[in-house]
Order: sequence, then C-alpha cells, then structure tokens
Amino acid sequence: MQSMVSEAAAGNIRQFVTDKFAWEIVKSALPNDDKVRKQLERDLIWFQENYDPSHVEKGRAAYYGSSPRDNISVITNYERYLRQKREYNPKASWLQEIYLKVDVDAVISALRQVYK
Repeated sequence: MQSMVSEAAAGNIRQFVTDKFAWEIVKSALPNDDKVRKQLERDLIWFQENYDPSHVEKGRAAYYGSSPRDNISVITNYERYLRQKREYNPKASWLQEIYLKVDVDAVISALRQVYK
C-alpha cells in the first residue's frame, strides 16, 4: 500500500471510481472473514459500475450516474453506502450482520490515503 501512496504523491492520481485495484485497498482494511470479503468485493463492483452513466440495471439508469466523479465525492458516497448497509433492514438482516463486522472508518481511511 505504501507504493500506492507514493505513486499518488508523484502525481499519478488514481480515480477510485474506475480503479479495479481499489478492491485490494478495501480488502486490506477488512477482517479476515471470507463471507465479509466476498460480499464487500461484490458490492464494491456494483458501486463502481453504478457511476458509469451508460450502466443500466433492471431497466434503470446507473444509481450514481450523474454524481460527481472526483475522489473526495465518490469516497464520501462510498462511506455513506457502507454505513447504510449497517442499518437494520428486515429484508436483509443477513447483510447487516456482515456489514457490522466492517470498520468503515478504517476502510475510508485506507481509501483516502491512496485516492487524493
């Protein structure tokens, strides 16, 4: 991860919204739990895909398709997304159980170190 921070400092700014390596950064801040990691990886892919204005899912336009794409805005939205998953949803209590194991602050901190 240190080399990614150095790379960003050198002017090679990565874009969180399109960086497929973002999963490695998120994973580094997660507990060593396969169920948690599998769900978070799947949800990160969904999150990133839904920033693409051309993405269509179930006949609907991309959820974040018209949102700002700068790293600060995208990471702020991702933080909100993660925190909302921790809230009780009677239709998806299993999902809440997974997300309650995630240290959202650690994930966001790791992302902000790389994506300036």
